[in-house]
Amino acid sequence: MSGASERFRDFREQQRLSQAELAERLGVPQKHISDVERGRTSFREDFLLRVHERLGLSIDWLLTGKGSRHFRPDERVDPDEVVGVLQQLRGMMETGALARVAEDTTHYGGLAVRRVGLFEIEGQTEIPFTASGLPGPAERLATCPDDLTDPDAFACRLAGNSMVPEFRPGTVLFFMPAAQVNSGDYVFARLDDRATFRQAFLDDNLVRLVPVNRNFPEIRLPRDKVRGMFRLAWAMARF
Repeated sequence: MSGASERFRDFREQQRLSQAELAERLGVPQKHISDVERGRTSFREDFLLRVHERLGLSIDWLLTGKGSRHFRPDERVDPDEVVGVLQQLRGMMETGALARVAEDTTHYGGLAVRRVGLFEIEGQTEIPFTASGLPGPAERLATCPDDLTDPDAFACRLAGNSMVPEFRPGTVLFFMPAAQVNSGDYVFARLDDRATFRQAFLDDNLVRLVPVNRNFPEIRLPRDKVRGMFRLAWAMARF
């Protein structure tokens, strides 16, 4: 959804509207506008309808970049059509079909899209790893954001409440093994044959893996006991 988020932000800036002003016009909290522009919140049906009706934006242009930005009066859509568009996008995000992760490109509506392995994660979850130390193989796949080009990228779907309110259950997280991990980053951390999703704080010889929800315990380990950490590149909330 990165392209849609950027188009939404660019439109607001071109109209010289602050996030607060746009939020008031759309009847949503300012934080929601901020989260949409940062790609941390998906475009939901009700929000898209408000954007369409109150700002005059074409939903097709906003989600795909195709066609005219503004709709003509005869192009006004109804809610069922919006739901249909989003159902198609859900199909692009993930598929339950078994496939080799290496076969990571498919076509949808004439567009080439890249798919990566999708794993479930919560707490300390047992996940398969390849000889190279990366997660895999995966039985499910997720459609990768356009700007995530790391060939070793992979995705996890978050379960449970250890990372709320920052990350809701069901959020699809994309990780970029090629990126450097810095203290304070959200990471996929490998602990032997298990893995966890936490915020990593790096001391001299210690790694602290901290949940957002402080009702859950943090993990403290010597650096040499953490077999791999991969930085979060993208979080795509479920619709």
